[in-house]
Amino acid sequence: MPRIAYITSTFPDYQKCGTGIYAAYLTKALSEQGHQVHVITSAIPEIKASFGRIEVHKVMQTWNPTDLPRLFQALSVIKPDIIHINHPTSIAAGKTKVLVNILPEVIRNTLGIPVVTTLHEFAKVSLLGRLKLWPMAVSSTAVTVTNQRYDDALKKVIPQRFHHKIQVVNIGTMFQENLPIADRDLERKRWGFEPGD
Repeated sequence: MPRIAYITSTFPDYQKCGTGIYAAYLTKALSEQGHQVHVITSAIPEIKASFGRIEVHKVMQTWNPTDLPRLFQALSVIKPDIIHINHPTSIAAGKTKVLVNILPEVIRNTLGIPVVTTLHEFAKVSLLGRLKLWPMAVSSTAVTVTNQRYDDALKKVIPQRFHHKIQVVNIGTMFQENLPIADRDLERKRWGFEPGD
């Protein structure tokens, strides 16, 4: 099974970013399938040092190019077959944060390892944010988005020759276990919906 380095600035138990929760579900599922998964993430106390069978590398400090030596040190230890980048996240997506946006190009030119990027909430990103994400989208081996609306929005800003790289992987299915236990009709009534709404 491939060894996967999963790069995300948020991960459990950091509570201020839904993409960290997404990262937890996806890395756990990959690990359960037998993949050796390593998460490279922010060096902050809120993030767990371990997560089941997943090894967590809390090495990223600024999410700017000054973190490249720490990132490449972690990658040299992990020796991944594939790298997956989860973005944007609340820590690495600030206006002055540029490292994640150039990572696919840097990795492709230095390590030659395939890079999959998952872009969240692309339709909500500002024009400047979309410009920052452009090199990431065109330099990644594959790009996943979490719904058709984000796929449509991304395809409007990148050249058509890159559209084949984009795949929709719907996000809603991972929350099945968190749905209310109550009867559907009772839940709808509780929220003010009438039958037939």
